[in-house]
Amino acid sequence: MKSRWKEVAVVVAIFGALMLVAIGFGSTAPRPVECVTDTETRENLRALMLEAIDQSFKEHIVRLHETWMKDDTSQPDRALKGVHQGVRAYVGGRRSAMNWNPPIC
Repeated sequence: MKSRWKEVAVVVAIFGALMLVAIGFGSTAPRPVECVTDTETRENLRALMLEAIDQSFKEHIVRLHETWMKDDTSQPDRALKGVHQGVRAYVGGRRSAMNWNPPIC
């Protein structure tokens, strides 16, 4: 069970970071934008973000299926709701990662 919470924490942290980048930290005041040393670094970071988003979605689907196998109460509706939530988070996370474009320092 600890492993599951650790996975959830990682997913939440990644998604939270992406959302903060996407909405500009929720502030109306201009904030300094983080910068990267070169284009290659920016694209490597983006690739890592996309890889993490892909991995977290796969793990989410596995957990949904494992839950279904343990308890079929109200299935497949419960699993379908979880899939829809996961897809929304996946699409939003990928969109944020693709729109992330810090300047070169």
